[in-house]
Amino acid sequence: MKIIWLTPDLSKLGGSEYMVSAFCRLLKSAGIHVHIVTRAIHPVWKSVMDKASGSGQISFAEIHSNDINDYIHTIDTIATRFTISLMQVMPLESFCFDILRYKQYGFPICGLEPTDLSNHCWWLPENMQEHMQFLDGLIVMNPYTEIIVRNEYHFNKPIQLVSNTLMNDLYKRTDRSYPQSTFGCISRLSAEKGLEYLLGAFSLLSKRYTTATICIWGEGDDHERLLQQSRMLGIADRVHFHGAFHPLEDSLSISDSAEIFISSSLFEGCGIAMLEQAYRGKPLISTMTHGLKWILGADYPGLIPIADTHSLSKMMEQTLINPLFRRSLTTLAQQRFHSIFSPSRTYNQLLSFYTDVLQNKSYENLQYQTKP
Repeated sequence: MKIIWLTPDLSKLGGSEYMVSAFCRLLKSAGIHVHIVTRAIHPVWKSVMDKASGSGQISFAEIHSNDINDYIHTIDTIATRFTISLMQVMPLESFCFDILRYKQYGFPICGLEPTDLSNHCWWLPENMQEHMQFLDGLIVMNPYTEIIVRNEYHFNKPIQLVSNTLMNDLYKRTDRSYPQSTFGCISRLSAEKGLEYLLGAFSLLSKRYTTATICIWGEGDDHERLLQQSRMLGIADRVHFHGAFHPLEDSLSISDSAEIFISSSLFEGCGIAMLEQAYRGKPLISTMTHGLKWILGADYPGLIPIADTHSLSKMMEQTLINPLFRRSLTTLAQQRFHSIFSPSRTYNQLLSFYTDVLQNKSYENLQYQTKP
């Protein structure tokens, strides 16, 4: 099997890029040739996929352009040279759909969306329901997203839940170390991650626990705004922003450096950062986003309402002072990981979905015959 994987940008060190790398490695191990079409790919991900084992291949077509016609030409060139079985598209944004509606392709096109596709995702196309009909199947990252896709977008074609997973074989210890911290957070510094609520909650907590600290790893456009907020709250000396990090070489040191990890996201598809900490046995606190309820389980006791500063502060305090509660969080999260998010499970889900789509034979790509 030969497939095209279209993701316009793999230049960052985020969870979505991690997921693409992990999935493509699994496909290569299954003997599949994956042609990745992207504007740019970060050297870390290229190295990760180059090292993947298996009888398949991973090829990179870096376009270095934002011109849709360059993407179309590249896809056509690959399809001319190879017999393509299907094309995988991620994410479901206007740029990708503009490429798809240019022409009718002779192979099925599958979508993959790492978010929960809810109305909170402000970057999604307004006419998403119409755009989705270009797809012959859809991969979702949690079961709540499938409900949204069926009920709100009225997508009636095949949907497959594929569990996010870890590239456990690639993590390694280095001499990198971080200061020990009470709380840790791994997050892009952007509005949808709800970090202002986390800082507010920590501010309330810090009045009672004067030695508590929090470390935040990640980069993004909201860095300066969050720094200013921590100054306004009087906690700047106890909030440490560590910036960008290597997703494989620094990850174990990050896990070791904080007692409790927190996600304050406003919405989440299936966040890799919390999946890592669940696997490593860290006590976790999370907002009730669709993706994190899926990772931890809907009845996980460390879940709190979204954008609720006081509930988050109270949960941070309970987790900090109650060792039995911490231990229960650790046990439940680890059990959940091993039952649902193992690489072998993800491997089987991906192959099952692609096989079903190819055997269907009834796909119809009804793209408009107009140029973007």
